Amino acid sequence: DRNQTGQLLSRATVDVTQVRFFLGYGLPYFFLNFTTVLAIPIVLLILQPMLAAVALTMIPLIFMVSARYSRLSNPVMRQIQQKEADATTAAEENIIGARVVRAFGQENAETDRYRTFTARVVEKERESWWLRARYLPFYTVIPNLALAAVVMVAANSVRSGSMTIGDFF
Repeated sequence: DRNQTGQLLSRATVDVTQVRFFLGYGLPYFFLNFTTVLAIPIVLLILQPMLAAVALTMIPLIFMVSARYSRLSNPVMRQIQQKEADATTAAEENIIGARVVRAFGQENAETDRYRTFTARVVEKERESWWLRARYLPFYTVIPNLALAAVVMVAANSVRSGSMTIGDFF
């Protein structure tokens, strides 16, 4: 009762979309990756502890990057949601009051007002994309560095005879 209809509409559409995406894609993807991240180190620790140690050295770095990205992106994401709610509120008010806006010849003023709201959303979205562009490549680079290190250590172990190629595979 205390919130504007546009705020409620925005929250409902944005939140429902996020929940639907999470349940449809995020949850299965999470369990697949969680299982992989949990199972592979356990198997690796049992079969080749040295390779497990090399592979797991990158985990603190991934956690540091994740914590920093989360700390920086969460406020921006909240601001985006608020700006989207403000724009939805403005749109909803104009849709409901379209006759009044036309009667007083305020179409241009309301159009400018709505453009201001959407420009704020775009500005925050750009900030969000900049953060993603800055941090998300690390989620590909760091595991690939760990994989390269594992391959190099394993290749040296195979070459020296302390590990068979079958153990490596």
